[in-house]
Amino acid sequence: MQRILYFDICTLIIIVILLFSIFFHKMIQGLVNRIFLLLAFTCLGATVLDLLRASDIIIQGNYIVREMVTYGYFIFRCLNAFIYILYVIGLTDTWQKVEHNLRVKTIIAIPNIVFAISLIVNMFTGAIFYFNEQNEYVRGEYMYVIHICLLFYVAYGIYYVWKYRVLFSLGKLLGVFSMFPLTCIAVLIQFLFPALLVEMFATVLAILILIITVQRPDENMNPYFGIRNYQAYWNDLRRAFYNEKRMDILYIHIMNYNALISTLGEEAAREMLQKTIAPIMTLRKKHKVRADLYYLNHGCLAIFLNAEGHERTDAFAKDISDVIKNDKSIRKSGLSLNARICIVHCQEDVDNFKAASIIYNVLKNQTNLKGDIIYAADIMGQSGFEIKGNIDGIINEALEKNRFELYYQPIYSTKQKRFHSAEVLIRLYDEKYGYISPDLFIPAAEKSGAIYQIGIFVFEETCRFIKSDAFEALGLEYIEINLSVAQCMQDNLANDLLDILHKYEVSPERINLEITETAMENSYDVMMKNLNTLAKEGITFSLDDYGTGFSNIQRVITMPLSIVKLDKSFIDEINNPDYRAIVINTIRMLKDLNLKILSEGVEQEGQLGFLSEQECDYIQGYYFSKPLPREEFVEFMRGQAGL
Repeated sequence: MQRILYFDICTLIIIVILLFSIFFHKMIQGLVNRIFLLLAFTCLGATVLDLLRASDIIIQGNYIVREMVTYGYFIFRCLNAFIYILYVIGLTDTWQKVEHNLRVKTIIAIPNIVFAISLIVNMFTGAIFYFNEQNEYVRGEYMYVIHICLLFYVAYGIYYVWKYRVLFSLGKLLGVFSMFPLTCIAVLIQFLFPALLVEMFATVLAILILIITVQRPDENMNPYFGIRNYQAYWNDLRRAFYNEKRMDILYIHIMNYNALISTLGEEAAREMLQKTIAPIMTLRKKHKVRADLYYLNHGCLAIFLNAEGHERTDAFAKDISDVIKNDKSIRKSGLSLNARICIVHCQEDVDNFKAASIIYNVLKNQTNLKGDIIYAADIMGQSGFEIKGNIDGIINEALEKNRFELYYQPIYSTKQKRFHSAEVLIRLYDEKYGYISPDLFIPAAEKSGAIYQIGIFVFEETCRFIKSDAFEALGLEYIEINLSVAQCMQDNLANDLLDILHKYEVSPERINLEITETAMENSYDVMMKNLNTLAKEGITFSLDDYGTGFSNIQRVITMPLSIVKLDKSFIDEINNPDYRAIVINTIRMLKDLNLKILSEGVEQEGQLGFLSEQECDYIQGYYFSKPLPREEFVEFMRGQAGL
């Protein structure tokens, strides 16, 4: 019987392209990706062997070779179906449940056992297949046993996914389910028309659907680092807690990553981080741990480890810390990556993904944590962790009961040799937790939307202060007020602020609004409309935290800015010749654009002297004063003026 090879040839072409795509997108990290790669390779092996056994490439008279190729095809075919089950288990992240469930392991093993026995028996009986006297392939009367084994695996995989369907979106469910109808249709067609070799074609179509709907390299992989991204981290974390999986998480925060971007540029900073990822992945083999690596954002990584003992996790974390500190290729450049690692024991320290994400945010945002390696249990012992869990309620109560307070930090003019203005900062006092850091409540307020109400409160209280007799006696020209990203995105921002100015009869020249580079990346058109409206009324603007984002000079010069505030990270490294050169050139460039320069975070006399030499216009920092409550600020300013 002459067999039609076109379907197998198409299958071969598609699977080769898919394998190329897998390696091109670096989809080989992580257990699920590796199982998917095996799924593709077994499909490739079965397709190649199917072509060989059905074509003239194998000499018709060579019975032994042809029989070996045929047995090989069936082995790869069954392996492909078995690996599909492993892939489904991986997608649901239920390995630990399967390892401790004898019934499930038995169900998975039985088709393999039946299949193996069938092929062994076939060597003596030809019950599955045999070759006639003309060396032609002939199906045996028990061929259906092989098909039942294949269909059982696919059907059980569908059942398994349906059982954990809450973990999948509708698109991913349909993608995984596609294997069953395609396999059934292909088996039926090939049973009725043996000359049509369509089984592997149906399998590769199912794999193609999986890569589009489930694997989705653009959605789950970071293309630069070749590891899984934040979206994949979030999905896998949620899935792990849903399954009550016992595992350890290592959060790795490169604390000086933003400073490196400011100094070297984004590309060079990423290259430095890339140099640490490869050794970390190598350490997995040394410690014999199963670990998946994720790049979250802004120099933060996460590693999921199977819980195999705290001592092993601790040793793994210590080696990672040493690798990052002592990387010779990085140290040669005279720079370094300052890393802090947090170890989280899931189901012991935390039992839900929200708590784990809070620990990650604390690690990323808190600057008072001590040590290169810290433990989630220690963070949870701090009030900050409990605060994060209740922060929305704390903010709402603070707004209702007027618990927000305004602090003022003076700004010194190097030309006028006096305090020229001040920045207003908000603080939150809670009866239970005391003063809560803005690093905790500002991000939460931006997420919940309460930040707009807080911003209006700050603006109105500042206007009330400016209109007071106490302020007039201080001789300050204006007060700087921060605008959050969320405020800049509000269409009615300009009108609301102007209404408050008119209410208190405050001149717009008495207000300077601070925006960040981050705000420039969000709703740019809305923000520019607000800024231009306010600028026409006489309000001036400062760009805050310059250098911490991905600075876009072209965009900066299109905005109605009068002042650019250099971030504290510039000043902290001012003794480093490279950083010093960057500060000098940055000041010169901004002055060429007719912008005034304010340097934040000045704490030492040497820093003040250097910045004054560079004709930095304004200085702000603890060298002069920390932020003070209104009454203390007024007393401080009166003392400076000799009043």
